[in-house]
Amino acid sequence: MGPVQKASFAIVLALAALVPASAQVTGRATALGSDTLAIDSQVFQLFGVDGIEFHQFCLINGRPWACGASATRALQTLLDAVVVDCTPTGERNGAATFATCASADGDIAENMVRQGFALADRAQSDEYVAAEETARVGGDGIWRGTFEEPWAYRADIAAIERRYAELALETVHAEAERALTVGGGGIDIFNGYHILKEPDGGASTDEQIRVAEIEAGFIADAIEPYDVFTWAAVSQALESWRQSASAAVAASVVDTVWTSLLNRPNQVVEVIDSGAYYAAVSENAAPWIERERQPVLLVAAPTVPTWISSWFNGSPPEGAEISRKADINTASYLGTVDGVDVYVGDAPHTESLLFPDDLLVKVTYRGGGNGSILAIGRDVRNDPGELVVRYSMGIEWLDDPVLRLRYPEPVERLDY
Repeated sequence: MGPVQKASFAIVLALAALVPASAQVTGRATALGSDTLAIDSQVFQLFGVDGIEFHQFCLINGRPWACGASATRALQTLLDAVVVDCTPTGERNGAATFATCASADGDIAENMVRQGFALADRAQSDEYVAAEETARVGGDGIWRGTFEEPWAYRADIAAIERRYAELALETVHAEAERALTVGGGGIDIFNGYHILKEPDGGASTDEQIRVAEIEAGFIADAIEPYDVFTWAAVSQALESWRQSASAAVAASVVDTVWTSLLNRPNQVVEVIDSGAYYAAVSENAAPWIERERQPVLLVAAPTVPTWISSWFNGSPPEGAEISRKADINTASYLGTVDGVDVYVGDAPHTESLLFPDDLLVKVTYRGGGNGSILAIGRDVRNDPGELVVRYSMGIEWLDDPVLRLRYPEPVERLDY
């Protein structure tokens, strides 16, 4: 059994212990495939043979036959109601230890080859070549029809996985670029800023984010209850990874903007209670409102005072005007108090920030020679692999300082 394995094997494989080459293991065994078995938590792969993969289909008179499932059942039949002795060879394939295994009925690998459910692995041993020839001449097992050698099947599946992963990566690349350059670019609190793509010129910073690459073997892992393989499950695995990778890239850009905002000139106001907090918001937002600029109060979670929640749940500050704008559909929007739009959410800071929503003027991406703003490559040093997404970004702000409202710790968390 190669890298294409049943997902249900994962727990057993994870428990596999290193077995010394000289240590014979004896006990009742369970088939994990057509050439792999487990005795307690120790996993052994039959030495000298290569079994038909579980998901393989063969053809008999032009009709498909689930020969892989039949091969696994054949091995389990050999293991039922017998005691198995496995002697490790010292070689390993992932979590499995290669071994020669036998029962009172003889060499298990030889029996599998003779029944036509495994092939001799000549790279390891010539021990089972004669048994393979006997099965071929007798038309037993897979020799009744046509089949693909298991090593060729694994190579085909691996090639299919690689192609699907490449297509998914192309989609992530295009989707991430579109999300960052169309509409608000994922930065929904600011208003009226421009997103530009320029090949060169202007100040910018180089950024990067690492995204886990979709794991090899995701096709074999696409198994639903009752060991039923479906392409719909494969599609779902790809879709889940695509959404996760695209969201990670978008989140990286948003974090870069927030970090730039926090590094701007700012004014810190210490408040000791809800009254002082409300007074500071009203006083500092008033000049912007007078100039018909929209103030925004960004409250970082989870260190959010409960008095913020109470404003929009029936207990506003005395004299405050509470409203909710129908044209703001962002989930983080709590409401508007005295003309100040209040948002709450995770952010790389622990204070409330007050600023006008037109503070952000321009976000500029420096495109490469092919016009793309993102460069996505694989980090082959890591296993499992990671994708490294790089981009160059310039951010331009107005001169207004950012007000940082700092309230004393500890504070109660907001229940919202």
